[in-house]
Amino acid sequence: STLRNSQIRILLLTFLLANILMLVYWVYYFYQIEFFSDHNIRRVLTRFIFRKPLLNHSYVEWHPSYTGLWLGFCILIIINYFSSFKSFWVKIALVLIVIIFYTVIFLLQARMPFIACSIAALILVFSRVNNRKGKFLFLTVICILLIIITLSISFNATLKHRYYNYFIELKEGTQKYKRSMIYDCTINLISKKPIIGYGVGDVQDSLNKCYENEGFSFLLKSEFNTHNNYFHFLMSGGLFLLLAFLITLCYNLRIAIMSKDYLYLSFLIIIILGCLTENILSRVHGIVFFSFFNALLYRRNLQLSNSKNINI
Repeated sequence: STLRNSQIRILLLTFLLANILMLVYWVYYFYQIEFFSDHNIRRVLTRFIFRKPLLNHSYVEWHPSYTGLWLGFCILIIINYFSSFKSFWVKIALVLIVIIFYTVIFLLQARMPFIACSIAALILVFSRVNNRKGKFLFLTVICILLIIITLSISFNATLKHRYYNYFIELKEGTQKYKRSMIYDCTINLISKKPIIGYGVGDVQDSLNKCYENEGFSFLLKSEFNTHNNYFHFLMSGGLFLLLAFLITLCYNLRIAIMSKDYLYLSFLIIIILGCLTENILSRVHGIVFFSFFNALLYRRNLQLSNSKNINI
């Protein structure tokens, strides 16, 4: 059966509503654990420890990288449909939601979702928002947020390390950071079996053996994965699997560009960038997110191409 644009819009806005409710629950959860109590507020404001309570949630692990992608996609949904809303107050509410979501991604210290969302949002603003006032509004909001965020990073030691010092230290080799340890093992293992890999079920075991041999005990204890989905595909099925995934992404990008579906293009951008630092397609958080929305937006473009006789 054919999915109408109105139905797709309802599904996307429902996802937006679900993420708003998620943030409402977070506020309730922080209140329950006395996160903003008098004895804890100084620590919260100086160290921005919003990640830890979410990762240590009793029955749901709200991983910042994945929730950052969800919130980032919600920002893209708002930008995409912003012009279709006529009410001034609805537009003000949507701008406030964008500010809140963007700020939450930053406070979660989810670096790649923050960068990916910023890039995708700028592309979507210039391609999707038709009137100059709308473009000016979103660009102004994004610029103001980036200025505030830059100042926050400069004056806070925790944020400065998370967003700035970390990259300098890696470049200068002044510390052995856990992610560089993971990549050392991953690249070493890939170089031994680049064509066929180790098999889907043996990737983590191979990494664990490397962690043990290299003396990376804390990586072994937590069983850290490759933290790069492209590396994971190389380890799982070698070059054949990686090429299959890249061909799929290129095909989907081609469809989005030819159909001028900039929301789909922006969605693919945050996935492509997100896969650089996380195994997005190895966890149910990312698998369901990508599979559902990729299928939904792909189907919309397939229907569009059939109706307009566009060869994709």
